[in-house]
Amino acid sequence: MKIVKALCAVLLLLVPTTACATTIIIEFEKDALIVAADSCAEDLNLLHGETVRYDQCKLAILGGQFIFASTGHEGYKRSDPKDTVVEWNSKDEAVRAYENSEHDLVKAADAWGAAVQQDFMALYLANMNRVQSLTLSDGTLLYGIFVGTNSEGKLSVCVVAVGLYAPNTLVPITHRFIDVSAQSPLFTTNPITRELADGKTDRAAPFAVAWQKESRGLSEKKKRIRWLEDLVEETSKYDTTVHSPTNIAKLTVQRTVWLSNQTCKQTRK
Repeated sequence: MKIVKALCAVLLLLVPTTACATTIIIEFEKDALIVAADSCAEDLNLLHGETVRYDQCKLAILGGQFIFASTGHEGYKRSDPKDTVVEWNSKDEAVRAYENSEHDLVKAADAWGAAVQQDFMALYLANMNRVQSLTLSDGTLLYGIFVGTNSEGKLSVCVVAVGLYAPNTLVPITHRFIDVSAQSPLFTTNPITRELADGKTDRAAPFAVAWQKESRGLSEKKKRIRWLEDLVEETSKYDTTVHSPTNIAKLTVQRTVWLSNQTCKQTRK
């Protein structure tokens, strides 16, 4: 089974750190994609900053066909009874996009981007300075990652960025696809996770040695799960915006299953 690595492909762009930047990991196997995410997430509000929690689910299995994950400012909750901005969550938007897109991977990703664009636009109209303070250096507010089978029946990954890309225009917040070719069997949104996985630096070396000892005697299935969990845990030692537990899902052409589901109990749609 060929895994597509072009547009709607693997994001090897290392997403700059935000408050609760998270780490999303995708492993490419011969006939499968494995997606893992930590459990640190934040909800925005209009005036008072972010509410950060460490027990959140940032993965969703959509119809048994797709896996969705997001990184960045992942939702909005009202902080004041007078707040008129509608609450939203990127995962809920992904569910709606999947249901309204004829179960097409690219259409779902594009619909999600359009919806979150409007969500951030409502916040922008209520408090422009607040949104401006949330952007990365390139204007990005949020990344959404859709993993699934494309129209040709091949496993694929779509990445959409939503951001303040056109300030001082009539449509300052827009969304766009990220087109970056894959060069590795492992993708991550976090540069520290990437460094640890590569094992080529001084701080990555002890982790590699510890993993060699821990992995002895583990079955292949347990080894894959434990490796991803350890990678997230080790990342959290250097990046306080990353936090365990780790949720893990596996996608094949036939089905999508949870390998480790610790905080995503109610997310299957």
